[in-house]
Amino acid sequence: MATSVLAIGASLGVRDLGPVDEPRFALVATQMVETGSSLFPRRGAELHPDKRLFMWISAALLSLTQNLRTAVLAPSLVSGVAYVWMNFHLGTRNGGRVRYERARWSIKRNHQCIT
Repeated sequence: MATSVLAIGASLGVRDLGPVDEPRFALVATQMVETGSSLFPRRGAELHPDKRLFMWISAALLSLTQNLRTAVLAPSLVSGVAYVWMNFHLGTRNGGRVRYERARWSIKRNHQCIT
């Protein structure tokens, strides 16, 4: 599990904000912190319709760390670690160590979890 956390965490320092959604999320989080209206995320004058929990976490991390990249990329790290932990917990609880090892290899084969 530690190697999975390291693999997911290493992407925070290596990659930049993605070209499609992450700069938009960073802009919304910045605007939420600057204006103080954090209940309803806005993009300009219009309401941002989706991912409110992600926006709230990003805005909270931005106000704590003052680093925009960390504030936007850290929720992905937390969700990836939670995914690995839930897989470990459910695998060992339902089928023992052998099923957990099978589930762990299925995660490692799926590159979408790590990137």
